[in-house]
Amino acid sequence: MTSALPARLLHLESAEDPAITALRHDLAERLDEADLRVRIEPAPGDTAMSMIIYQCESPFASVPEAEAWLGREAPGLATVRLDDLADLPAIDLPTAQAAERLTEILLTAHARTRAAAIALCEALAPHALPGIDVLGRLRVQLRLRDSAELDTAQLLACLLEAPGLDDDLKLERTDDLHRMAERLSWLLTGVTGARVAAQAVRESPHQADEIAVTLSCLQATALAGRLTAGAAS
Repeated sequence: MTSALPARLLHLESAEDPAITALRHDLAERLDEADLRVRIEPAPGDTAMSMIIYQCESPFASVPEAEAWLGREAPGLATVRLDDLADLPAIDLPTAQAAERLTEILLTAHARTRAAAIALCEALAPHALPGIDVLGRLRVQLRLRDSAELDTAQLLACLLEAPGLDDDLKLERTDDLHRMAERLSWLLTGVTGARVAAQAVRESPHQADEIAVTLSCLQATALAGRLTAGAAS
């Protein structure tokens, strides 16, 4: 959800065009209703406003990635800089029309991603794999929990015709869990046709492990199609 303005921006809000202030709050409400965590701030100079998408949901993680994403989605719409406080890319929107356009792009991307996440859930459902969660906002996250005990990641690999993916690994060991995540990343890259990020997480030796896989909408759709085709064969 949107957050309160940092103190350094309060003086900008007081000097802001009332129409821009009203639009900024309206756009924030629309994004909140879609459960998208986006911070919309007044901006200095001739920029109408700035948007920061929190990294857990953002389709990009750096300024170059954000510039590439904007180049694909809406060339010339906005500029990108690094926000020093959030340490995240900030999208500076020069006009009210640009802010409305970016909001529509985000909401459309959110709808597509949710549809892809639902399709992936439906493709996984017949296999009744333990320990799998699928989340979808602006990107799809596939979370594989407790692979050391439940063989979650390995069972997914078997569905993708890679039954030996965990050979020589003991997933209760953190180093081997990271190796499994790397192997799973390459397997899913081959399945989806584009680089897939997979990160191993174990906060403490006493907690269950997790491998978090990040997929674009197209990658999630491709994975769902592969799982459905495998179930039908």
